[in-house]
Amino acid sequence: MHIAAVLGGGEDLAEAYRNRLLCAIDSFVQLYGSGREIAIFSAPGRTELGGNHTDHQHGHVLAASINLDVIAVVARREDTTIRVHSEGFPEDEISLEELEPVTDKKPTAAELIRGIAARFKQYGCPLETGFDADLNRFSCRHVCSVTFCTYAVLTFTCKDRTDLHFLQ
Repeated sequence: MHIAAVLGGGEDLAEAYRNRLLCAIDSFVQLYGSGREIAIFSAPGRTELGGNHTDHQHGHVLAASINLDVIAVVARREDTTIRVHSEGFPEDEISLEELEPVTDKKPTAAELIRGIAARFKQYGCPLETGFDADLNRFSCRHVCSVTFCTYAVLTFTCKDRTDLHFLQ
C-alpha cells in the first residue's frame, strides 16, 4: 500500500510526509548522533468533542482522530538511560535503575516516563536497555507526546515481547 493511500491524500501529501520524516531523522542525528539502528513511530492526534477530563472520574469522552500526529525517532542505548527530547521542551532523562516516584518536586514529563517504565517492569517486561527518542510534534501537547513515545518505545525495547500480555 502506498503512503498516499494511508494518509488519505495525494502525492503532494505523501511527499510532505516523507520530508517531515527525513527532517525528524535529521533532528535525531543532530541530538544523539548517527551510527545506530533507528525505529520510527507515529501516532495520530485526537480531539475530544465532548466530555474532556470527565474520564478522570469514570465518565465518558467522545474523541475523534485528526490529521495531525506525533513522530518519534528512536534508537536503543547500551545502558539503562532513557532520554526523550520533545520539540520545544527540555530533554527528559531517567534511569531504568531508579523507577521510584520522585515526590519532592513539581511533577515533570520525566515522572510520566518513570511511571510508565515502572508499570512495564511491574508486569514483568524485562527492561534491560534504555533508549534515546526525539519527538516531532505536528500539534500534540508535550505530555501526550511523551506518553505515546514511552509506551510505544518500551513495547519496542522489551526483549521478550511475549511478556507484553498485559497490554492486551
